[in-house]
Amino acid sequence: MSEWREFSRLPGSPEYWLDLRQRIGGEAGPVLAGRKARERWLDRALAGGVLAAAASVALLLAQPSPGTPDVTIQAGLIPADPLARELLQSGAAPPVGVLLASYSAEPVP
Repeated sequence: MSEWREFSRLPGSPEYWLDLRQRIGGEAGPVLAGRKARERWLDRALAGGVLAAAASVALLLAQPSPGTPDVTIQAGLIPADPLARELLQSGAAPPVGVLLASYSAEPVP
């Protein structure tokens, strides 16, 4: 039992603690250096991302504003068929006889 008591006491010598501190620093140095290298890589990547986002915003702001189109939507939707164009551009509904006459005038294949 007396052996274990001896191990449970902390040494009081300042040289012991200084040596222990140097050993821990020497062993942890490569691990901490690798961590700092990873942090530098992360900082560079973050800086690159911020620069890319700033460039994207600058490009969006530098684009000219879109002008008004000369072609209206209705003009773009009017078909090439003259009868359909006439029906779509008329303000009133066509009589049924005109519609039936247009179907009977077309040749059947």
